[in-house]
Amino acid sequence: MAKREIPYPPSPEDVPEGLTLPSPAYVMQMIMLMGSLIIFVILYIGLVLGSLWLCYFGVTGINEGWFLQVLAVGFGLLSFFYLVRGFFASNDQDKDIIVELKEADQPVLFAFIRKLCQETKSPIPSKVVVTPNVNAAMVNPTRFINLIVPSKPYLLVGLGLVNALNLSEFKAVLAHEFGHFAQKKAMGINAYTRLSLQIIEDLIYRRDWLDRLLHNPESPLGQAVAGVCKAYLWLMRNLMYGLYRCVTFIGLGMSRQQEFNADLVAVSVAGSDAIVHALFKLNFATAALNQAYTELQLAVDHKLYSADLYAHMTKAGEFIRRTLKDPTLGEPPALKRRQSSKRLRVFRTGDDGGIPEMWSTHPANYLREENAKGYYIPGPVDDRSAWIVFTEPDTLKARMSKRFYRHAFKIPKDAELQDPDVIQQFIDEERREQTYDARYHKAYDDRRIDPGDLAELVQLVSKEPWEDERLARVYSKLYAELEDRMQDRNARVRDYDWLDSYQRDEKAPAMVRFKNKDVTKKDTKKLLKKLDEQLKEDYEWLSSFDRRVFLVHANLAHKYDSDAWDEMIQRYRFQIGIQRINLELDSQLHLVEAGYQELFEKPRQEPITQDYFESMASLFKAARKTLKTMLKDCQEIEVPVLANFAPGTPLASFLLTTPIIKEMKELSIDGKWIAKLHGQLREVRGRAGRLHFKNLGTILALQERLIKEFMERMSTEMPLVAEAVRVKDEEDDIPEAILDEDDDIPEAILEE
Repeated sequence: MAKREIPYPPSPEDVPEGLTLPSPAYVMQMIMLMGSLIIFVILYIGLVLGSLWLCYFGVTGINEGWFLQVLAVGFGLLSFFYLVRGFFASNDQDKDIIVELKEADQPVLFAFIRKLCQETKSPIPSKVVVTPNVNAAMVNPTRFINLIVPSKPYLLVGLGLVNALNLSEFKAVLAHEFGHFAQKKAMGINAYTRLSLQIIEDLIYRRDWLDRLLHNPESPLGQAVAGVCKAYLWLMRNLMYGLYRCVTFIGLGMSRQQEFNADLVAVSVAGSDAIVHALFKLNFATAALNQAYTELQLAVDHKLYSADLYAHMTKAGEFIRRTLKDPTLGEPPALKRRQSSKRLRVFRTGDDGGIPEMWSTHPANYLREENAKGYYIPGPVDDRSAWIVFTEPDTLKARMSKRFYRHAFKIPKDAELQDPDVIQQFIDEERREQTYDARYHKAYDDRRIDPGDLAELVQLVSKEPWEDERLARVYSKLYAELEDRMQDRNARVRDYDWLDSYQRDEKAPAMVRFKNKDVTKKDTKKLLKKLDEQLKEDYEWLSSFDRRVFLVHANLAHKYDSDAWDEMIQRYRFQIGIQRINLELDSQLHLVEAGYQELFEKPRQEPITQDYFESMASLFKAARKTLKTMLKDCQEIEVPVLANFAPGTPLASFLLTTPIIKEMKELSIDGKWIAKLHGQLREVRGRAGRLHFKNLGTILALQERLIKEFMERMSTEMPLVAEAVRVKDEEDDIPEAILDEDDDIPEAILEE
């Protein structure tokens, strides 16, 4: 049997000697990190031995008095138990969603890896595992035993990354990871660093039986003792926090130097552009895979499971490009001559967000590009897909897809995977309803419509229909401001979300870069308050916009198409109802999540009283009751005609496919019960959210048809009026823009 040729891109020529040697900055960071670790080890061992000495002193120090002995033993034990926690924690990958590859099944991939390891002078990884995501990593498992016995690093490859890269870029990424493998001294130091930080972080942030014991004393004496112990733990945690910041700061500096060095290893075997282009593709590939995950979840609701996640990832990328009208989105610029390619920059300063460089694990991408092109080395480009090094890739994709479905969606073991073309057809039908026309400028992408009192608006349209000239005039102004309004509003939403995330992150640095300014958490409060006021104004304008949209199209339907009128009213009623469901579910989810965190994740400063227990129990019972009532109210409601739904589908049975969780027991609050309740709330919220966007898309499509037919009719019957629609009427200042001076729509409807 003929030996299969290894598809291995040629390496660049004229690579200077010493390109991949550690830089002086790298060596300095390594020395500093080793020094900080030695200080930590000395301090930590000293504290542990000191706590044991206190216990020994308390037991043997007979002449010192019983009170001092008890105090010594108490503080000694407290310190010892506090310090030894977290020693045996592990940072292994989630085994439920990784697949280990064997050389017998993937001979070409393993031959590719061996050849690349030989070229980069790197040890061969102990094993190769794949995940469904867009990533690659050298994984070095770290446990307490690894302080004595060296760990065996292995290679992790995300198949989402494989799906996004060509063969040259894949070679560069693996060479980057093998560059980490080759940094033997740094790997050893990193193992000690990770274990040290793991121990320190556990000491700072972990709350367990020790904290619960101190936070729930009943007697006055117990409260006094607990107060002293809590003060002592507070001092210890602050000491550890200072040490944590120091080791982290130095460790991150070394981590960035390691990334620079590993990038140069990639440059030495694939050229300067391959690793830069691979980095450039990561964000788009991640967005495409996340889009595919979201769409595949919709198919799961109908028991449809695909045999190829990555076929849908590719289709999702095409969809994103079409939606954003950018056919080259996520693709690096094409390479030209050597000199022009050297000067060509893919990344710009500020592309990596507002986290300060000193607190980042990786250098900013523009700095990595500068490093890779500091001595520009052109490399041969192999545009073949990275899948070419995998034997029977379709089988591997199906295996990973099944593992993904089992892990993410808990599908039955015997569930059958289907042809991805069948699943993609389902997804395409969903997209048609949930992809909105560009004229709306994302006005419907992330918000609930609010036209006001629907019954009042329907009555108004029925009693006082508009004339054609007025309909044409109002429509001509309907979307005039929308683009600018939405750009400003969406920018404010992004700013608010970013600042709010920073404000909530307890581990975030004290100062970050935001819009070319340094801001602190104190500054963030003022910025959030201002943005909140502006977003309220945006909401009021959009509510007015929703009312105008309804009035225009409802008048058209009422006047010219009775079937469309009935359908529009029915769909608007369903839309308002499903939005209320989503709003209530959001509220209940927030309460349940906050209640769970309060009970099981945050240490309490006060003992749990009966009143507190009952208040927390009533919160979870109320959430279950709300869900039960909601589903009961939905039993008589049918899902309107929508793609992928059988006519007459009951709303309640679609929203929740399993029986609602039983009542909580009276005398206990069970974390597992809360988790199941939370899962059912999330399931109903996800499905109700899907109906929101599908029904809204159908409403918009109906309205678009009505206006198209109206304009065709106007062009035939009243050409002058139709032409006037295309010319901005400077005297018409609707809304103020929606009425003439003698128009008599009730002011309350317009300003509600």
